[in-house]
Amino acid sequence: PQFIHWLESQGFLAEGLKKAFEESNFRDTEFRYDDNTYPETIYDIDQLVEMHGKKFEDLRLSINRFKRNYGDRIKLISYNPSKHKEEAQQLLNKWAGYMESKLNETKKEVIRAHNFCFEEKVKNKIRFVAIDKVSKRIIAFSYIIPLKNVLFYNAIFQDYKYDNLKKWILVKTIQLLGKDKYKLLNLQGSETNALNTFKQKFRPIREINKKHLIYTGLN
Repeated sequence: PQFIHWLESQGFLAEGLKKAFEESNFRDTEFRYDDNTYPETIYDIDQLVEMHGKKFEDLRLSINRFKRNYGDRIKLISYNPSKHKEEAQQLLNKWAGYMESKLNETKKEVIRAHNFCFEEKVKNKIRFVAIDKVSKRIIAFSYIIPLKNVLFYNAIFQDYKYDNLKKWILVKTIQLLGKDKYKLLNLQGSETNALNTFKQKFRPIREINKKHLIYTGLN
């Protein structure tokens, strides 16, 4: 009930939320995966900001490689709907095409699953765009929701021509928002092995495994 009340306060309708979880409305024919196939992952923000120790060695190498390749050419700025929405939607369309061709996703479902990023219902959302200062194009979009001392990361979509961009954005976002205000990061669950492997690179301190109950209608 508290979660429903919070959703209502952020602009979501409880009845709409309940309807979304009715069996007939939970999935469409384009939805191939369940985003709780792999566990929900929780991270210590202090650890991610500092990235000390051997367990973060691979992540540090990736971030440093990105910085060497692009220097200060890429900047992360706050999303402005009036300036960025059209180009960001074009990027989503392009990214969805890549996901369909490389990762066995369907373009239609990828777009449908990420269109919420452009809605204005949630009041306390934080959105960033990464801009290539040379081409002056948006090359990535980042969507996150803070709740008390936890950051819930909901989406990043990007131009895949930029190696390690997604890792850089995630870490840069946390650094910009400040480790003093937020303590934990939640990257949600994963629907594919590739996505789970990506999230493991940030070294979760806790994983929440969810069980699936399947109603067969049998006694």
